[in-house]
Amino acid sequence: MTGSLQGLLAGRPIDLSDLRMALTYSLSALQYMHEHGIVHGDVKPSNLLVDRNHRVKLGDFGLSVLLFEADEPSSGNAPTELVTTCGTPEWMAPETVLGGPADERTDVHALGLVLDRLLTGRCVNAGPTRGEVFRRIRDVEPEPADRVVNGIPADLVAVCLKCLAKNPAERYRSAAELAVDLARFLEGLPTIALPLTP
Repeated sequence: MTGSLQGLLAGRPIDLSDLRMALTYSLSALQYMHEHGIVHGDVKPSNLLVDRNHRVKLGDFGLSVLLFEADEPSSGNAPTELVTTCGTPEWMAPETVLGGPADERTDVHALGLVLDRLLTGRCVNAGPTRGEVFRRIRDVEPEPADRVVNGIPADLVAVCLKCLAKNPAERYRSAAELAVDLARFLEGLPTIALPLTP
């Protein structure tokens, strides 16, 4: 490994041409985990590791949670009963901050934060204190990425905002669903996530 995505970005947004490289491998890893009933629980740029071939891989599984046994049918992949506020505050989902259950959509939210970070160079929920960070996570809707950096395609902004929905029911249900919509964008097709109307 040559370092983390966070170190390579160093506060800069990523070029759109590099987006596929940055997300494909980490999405595949997360999709595999979700299919086997596991939530990562701490997806963030410093846990996306870049190898010497510039492939981005998912690391640090210390907070991963088993939702269901992979050889048993899941009843809709119901949220785990684990109630926790573990994780890195700026990269947590609203339900986690509120002490609620985590599921695949919690990881999707974190991937949305990573995607926004890639597009804009900002950390959506950064604040001077932990309390302010938690307030932003709970109550403040993120400013769309194209209002921070000009020229980001509307469909990609829509994908990002769908990931970042405060209500888990409004997000992609898993990394697999997100991967499908991101692939549609990269192939020039309309996304499932609807762009904001002017």
